[in-house]
Amino acid sequence: MIKMNHLAFGLLVLTLAVQAGARDKNSDFSPLTEVPLQVRQALSAWNHQFQLHNMSDFGPEVLSMFSDLSKSAPMRTLADFNGDGILDYAFTGRGWNQNHLIAVISGPKWRVIEVEKWSNSDSRMTPIYLTAAEGPLAQSFKAQYKRSAIQLEAYFGEVKLFGFKNQKIVELID
Repeated sequence: MIKMNHLAFGLLVLTLAVQAGARDKNSDFSPLTEVPLQVRQALSAWNHQFQLHNMSDFGPEVLSMFSDLSKSAPMRTLADFNGDGILDYAFTGRGWNQNHLIAVISGPKWRVIEVEKWSNSDSRMTPIYLTAAEGPLAQSFKAQYKRSAIQLEAYFGEVKLFGFKNQKIVELID
């Protein structure tokens, strides 16, 4: 019985250490790492009070889904959303007492488009994160419009897809 308790305690300590290690590994990550200056300037010009979500806003269950932070993080994803061959950015963050999903779209001048917003107390959308757009609707959109969609997802909940059409971003519904 004593050996079993030591084993159980050892597994608990190992589990907690792995979770803490995952959080420590991500604690130095900045969502603006390797983001071009023009994108950061567009964000600042859109709203200098807007703050991107950071890694501590997400629990280990969400963080474990993101192994390569250079490509995607819970609050940032990049893909060609407008079909011009240049990577665009999507971010989640907070400002004006609300959470926001915004896209920063390339062009002669980078521009910010607000895609979605939700209240800080809206439990339907918490925890919420960005992921690579997948599934039949995203694949169909990419095949038809030659551009990627933005996928906003709530952990074990709602998934929304957004796509760039006619110079604006709209929700994609099948």
